[in-house]
Amino acid sequence: NGPFEKMSSVVILLNVLFVFLQLQYQGYLRGVGIGVRPDDMPDLNRMIAIIDIVFNIFFAIELVVRLSVFRCQFFFPEGKPEILHFFDAGLVIASCADLFFFSQGHSSRGMNLNVLRPFRFLRF
Repeated sequence: NGPFEKMSSVVILLNVLFVFLQLQYQGYLRGVGIGVRPDDMPDLNRMIAIIDIVFNIFFAIELVVRLSVFRCQFFFPEGKPEILHFFDAGLVIASCADLFFFSQGHSSRGMNLNVLRPFRFLRF
């Protein structure tokens, strides 16, 4: 409920909006590909990739900060496992692995974790 939580909440909300815009752009590109839309929009792939990297770096730093402050209590507050924290940590690790390891040198990624990212919103 402090400033760190508020900042994280705003970034999560921005990430959810970004994912929706990213999916909309992918739909636009599909429409161009099959000829139902004119190609009248600039190529946004590089900008999308950069924004994606920024969000991933933020969420990785957030996870490291939370783990360094709360240690095991991050996953087990009050002695009980917090499933959403496990999910969030797994999503951050998988997103970073996808972005920095699996997609290197490939034009398309093997996994599409964009559909899972809005679930971070469940932390509210």
